[in-house]
Formats: sequence, structure tokens, C-alpha cells
Amino acid sequence: MREFFHPGQKVLFQHHPCTGGAEVVSALQDMYGLYYVAINQPGPKENLTAVLAALAPGLGPQIVSAHTDPVGPLAAHIAVLTFLRDPVERILSEQYFAQHHAAVTGHPAPPILPPRNPDHPLNCIGRNRYLHWACRLAGVEVNAETEVISPVLAMARAVIERGYAMVGITEKFDQSIQLLAKILNWQRVPKTVPQPHAQSGRPKTNEVDPEIVAWAHEETRYDQILYQAALTRFEHDVSGARVIEGE
Repeated sequence: MREFFHPGQKVLFQHHPCTGGAEVVSALQDMYGLYYVAINQPGPKENLTAVLAALAPGLGPQIVSAHTDPVGPLAAHIAVLTFLRDPVERILSEQYFAQHHAAVTGHPAPPILPPRNPDHPLNCIGRNRYLHWACRLAGVEVNAETEVISPVLAMARAVIERGYAMVGITEKFDQSIQLLAKILNWQRVPKTVPQPHAQSGRPKTNEVDPEIVAWAHEETRYDQILYQAALTRFEHDVSGARVIEGE
């Protein structure tokens, strides 16, 4: 079994959809084997219950990955890691992935550009996933309709900057894996494997309808602020860990 931060430490990899997390998972599987488990229950409550049970002190998996946003802060023995991607790129991939998944399963495909809801509040969390999950990790119950006022955004930014044990950056994937290896005391940097099921099959952003791209910018305006904070933290962490590109 590999070393962790300290004896008894357990780790949650908070897997944001369409951030390259499936490829990160390939590294976790490689490094931890039976001490790693991916949790994907059908409902959010069932998912969270399974995650917390798996991360309870004692025997069992010591590192868990899941699409989950527990209302924290979590127990002191649980460290939380995540990867963030440019929010516009992430939401575009999520929209196209939904189309791809519908085609594979035979379900009706949702529109790439969702219909506008004139009653939808302008300054709400909406599809700003990084903001939503960071608030919940701070211990605040929020939803898509929660108004984004300055304290809410500041709280989420504090989580991005200090609440996670590590924030990787999808666009700097190799450096992020190297940083993860240093933080988790791995004896080697594993090779990661892209996962075919995670492909969205979308065109490059400059080939996407400009109206759709404009929608993506509008929908993720708060996550863009948090992503910039994550980039700043990442560069600082990489410098401190002496991780260099192509190392």
C-alpha cells in the first residue's frame, strides 16, 4: 500500500464532470489497487452516503473518487482533491457529452443550447458547478437558485485557495499529476490512460456556434473567477513542489 499524508489519512477525489477526472482515476487505480474505489450511486443522497461510509476511519478503501458535493467541512481525517478545467470548455463538453450519451443509449438528445428561462434569476449559482460545490464544502447548503452575493463568492474562493488539499488544472494535466504524486508521496509518477467513455465528441471551441459559446461564457461567469484563483494557487503549489513542465 502506498503512503498517504499520515497514518489514517483518507482521500476523496471530488470528480467534476468533463475535467479529465476519468484519466486521473486511471492513475488512482494504478497506484492504489484494492485500496481505491470509485463510487457512482444512482442518486445524490445514496452517492454521498456511500462516499462517507467508504471514507469512515478504519479498514476499507483509503482513496475514493465520486461525483459528489458533500456539505462539509468533512472529518479531519479526510483530505479532498479535485481538478478544475476552463469553465467554458467544461460546460461545452458537458453539453456535447449529453448528446453523445443520448445517442449511445437511444434516449432523446437534449439541445446543445438550452432554451432560455425568462424567470431564471440573473445573479444565481445556476450552472456554476465550482461555485456550487465549493460552497457546500464550506458547509453552506446552496442550489442553482441561490443568489450570488459577495460573501458567497468570497467563501467559495477561500475553499478553492485553501480548502482543498490539492487543486489540479486540466489544461496543465501532466504537471498536475506530478504535483499529485508529490502530495500523496508516490514513489513514481504513473502513466494515465484516457478513458473512451468520457469523450464528448464535440468540435473545437472556435468551430462551435458563437451563440452557444456566448451562452457558455454567460453561464459560467462565476466559475471563471474561481478558475483564475485555482490557476494562481496551482502555479504557487507547483513552484513550491519544484514541479516543472515535462519533468
